[in-house]
Amino acid sequence: GLPLLRRTLQDQLGIRIDRYARVDFAGFTGLIDHLGGVDVDVECPIMDCFWIDGTDKPCVMMQVDAGRTHMDGATALAFVRSRHGTGDRDRTKRQQAVILALARKAKAHGLRGLPGLWRRAQPFVDSDLEADDALYYGSFALEQELSAIGGFSIGGEMIDKHVTEDGKHVLLLDRQAFDRALAGLFDGELPALRGRKQCPDAEAALEWRAGKDR
Repeated sequence: GLPLLRRTLQDQLGIRIDRYARVDFAGFTGLIDHLGGVDVDVECPIMDCFWIDGTDKPCVMMQVDAGRTHMDGATALAFVRSRHGTGDRDRTKRQQAVILALARKAKAHGLRGLPGLWRRAQPFVDSDLEADDALYYGSFALEQELSAIGGFSIGGEMIDKHVTEDGKHVLLLDRQAFDRALAGLFDGELPALRGRKQCPDAEAALEWRAGKDR
């Protein structure tokens, strides 16, 4: 649960989590639908298939073209869950894109709209933030330029591929490489959110994933 997650991030990464906000799948789709959808910048076209009612029934196809795309809650959920492309790392970038889209939506409402946004979000969000704290952090966020937001994810030289004794493929953290990458992250300039140099072929990626799922 949350206490273990906090302790793990503190022990393994040296990052202290003071407050939290979380949503489940239903809350995620409900919140986005309640806001009238979000406009997401899609870097690479995606074609993926999801089994919603069990694998004994046909999967539901999702296809999204590159460019700014308006998404309802169900589409946004499929978008952030898809492992199309290179798996978890590309999925992380898609999740960041949706968070930025939500931030744009909040900025469009302005400072006067924050109390109403918080009230509408409460049925969908579990958080230990009090209303005053949420409004304070929200007003601070509204002052930030979204174009200046950067990102950081663990990957590249920071991880080593490993196979366990029972044949499971896992990733191990290279602590020294991670510490070098993390140095100055919160005190200096965040790395820019970098785009892909080349997009994977949507149909080929779908076929590759379908082969793995068999």
